[in-house]
Amino acid sequence: MTERFGGSLDVAAVLDFVDSGKDLIIAADASASDLIRSIAAECGVDFDEDPSAVVIDHGSYAVSGTEGDHTLIAAGDFI
Repeated sequence: MTERFGGSLDVAAVLDFVDSGKDLIIAADASASDLIRSIAAECGVDFDEDPSAVVIDHGSYAVSGTEGDHTLIAAGDFI
């Protein structure tokens, strides 16, 4: 996977990717690596240590059979 990023993956490389206008989706749990936590922190995201915590998105949630469930994030053009 890291070969697609030139063979190495570090905070600076990921932030350059984001700063160039590209999108980044980070998903992790309480055991997230220091690299993931550092990237997230630089982007203004904190991970909750509570294993029952969920992501809530009131702007881009998927409209589904579950009324009012804003934890299923809607997105397109995934690579």
